[in-house]
Amino acid sequence: MIILAIDSTAKTAGAAVIRDNILVSECYTNSGLTHSKTMLRLIDNCLSQAELKLSDINMIAVNNGPGSFTGVRIGVSLVKGLSFDNGIPVCAVSALDSIAYNFINDDCYVLSCMDARCEQIYWSFYCCENGRINKLKPDSADKIDLVKAYIEKYKDNKILISGDGSDILFEKCKDNPYVVLADNIRKKQNGISIAAAAENIGNTVSSDILLPLYLRPSQAEREKIVT
Repeated sequence: MIILAIDSTAKTAGAAVIRDNILVSECYTNSGLTHSKTMLRLIDNCLSQAELKLSDINMIAVNNGPGSFTGVRIGVSLVKGLSFDNGIPVCAVSALDSIAYNFINDDCYVLSCMDARCEQIYWSFYCCENGRINKLKPDSADKIDLVKAYIEKYKDNKILISGDGSDILFEKCKDNPYVVLADNIRKKQNGISIAAAAENIGNTVSSDILLPLYLRPSQAEREKIVT
């Protein structure tokens, strides 16, 4: 199984080729450039380094949200085009799930979170044990204080906080001795973790069914509702 994994849900962007659970090539950027300028280049470089063509890919795994509204749209739209033109099945992966899969070999609880701004985070909660990940809570967008209160239910248990919203949340929870901030290397979603989540999901869809996952209305929609 050859998987092309793609993420553009946050400030960073990345693509990777994974063959039979082994990373073949990976390209990553944190340059600040818009994903519309970088994603195709990252994918082209990944395929070139792996000496593969798009037609060699068996599955495209894409983080379809939550995250940056623009970033999510760019990634999903790009994958829809690549999939449609080449008849490649697609697996939609939660960006929060792909963060959690960085810790599949750790026995601990993992709280994946991404900065949703407005004092909110996108988050989900997992139990990692014996090489498996059990999702304990659906993806949601909530105030940071609510998430802190949820963590208090798991006293005396090691909880790893990871994702680009983890620094913000950890500041609120650092008085809890059982809460640990993940190391920078595994804090962000990456090609291997996206592919691992996709293989666990197992279900693929055609390009016309692939949709973004936003969790809440955009700022423009929220302001329209208020007015």
